[in-house]
Amino acid sequence: MRNPSLIRLVYGTHWLVHLHKWYLYPEVVERIKVLPRGAVLADVGFGEGQYSLGFSTRFPACHYYLIDRHQDHLDFAKAFNANCTASISLLHKDAATFQLPELADLMLCIGVLQYCPDDLAVLQNMKSQLKLNGKLLLYVPVNGREILPFYRWLRARWPDYESIQSRQRVYRVAEIEAKLANAGFKLSNRKFTYGTLGILSNEWLNSFFLVMVHGSILLKVLATFLFGLTWPLMLLAMLFDFLQSHKNGNCLLMVAEPN
Repeated sequence: MRNPSLIRLVYGTHWLVHLHKWYLYPEVVERIKVLPRGAVLADVGFGEGQYSLGFSTRFPACHYYLIDRHQDHLDFAKAFNANCTASISLLHKDAATFQLPELADLMLCIGVLQYCPDDLAVLQNMKSQLKLNGKLLLYVPVNGREILPFYRWLRARWPDYESIQSRQRVYRVAEIEAKLANAGFKLSNRKFTYGTLGILSNEWLNSFFLVMVHGSILLKVLATFLFGLTWPLMLLAMLFDFLQSHKNGNCLLMVAEPN
């Protein structure tokens, strides 16, 4: 990769449109910064690496295991890692069957579990790969509340990210907590994200993206213009949602430990 700084710039632009970055980044930092030197961090289903690859340059004293079943994700991480000093190992494995050569102090599973056909097997496998005092940081969609009828209409008309990736489920809160318990975890902390304003900003963003991808040339141009025009309002909605404390929401961030 000739210009990793460009990738970091792309990662940075995510903060302007993706509210989950605001919620997740400080939580992950809080967990990593207390780890001892040489600690083991595993990112299960790391995808484009916006968390583990980004943190590997900030906290290079940890050893990172990046697990994914998609070879293109591994190729990207390998190219990125050629330009940094962090200790990174790449595993081309499924989330339900991977085996680490050593137990992990911290395991991330961010926005992945809902796509796994056997999510209980994934949770059980992650539990078996954690140290007794290790932590699992899990982030999943819950409730599935929708606000904008126009967004529902667009999703029915055109394939969106979730349908392309074959999302298996949106959890009920009691369901995911029960699965964690059945897998041998005890929940130590949980936090709801994406309240009403967060849901609204996300549906607004995704509505524009669907039109930009699938619409006619005229619709693409119109959607791009309107997105730029209304983006400040979307950013304001994201900010207010982030500053609020939510008793419920469309996503749930959980920290769990082996029981």
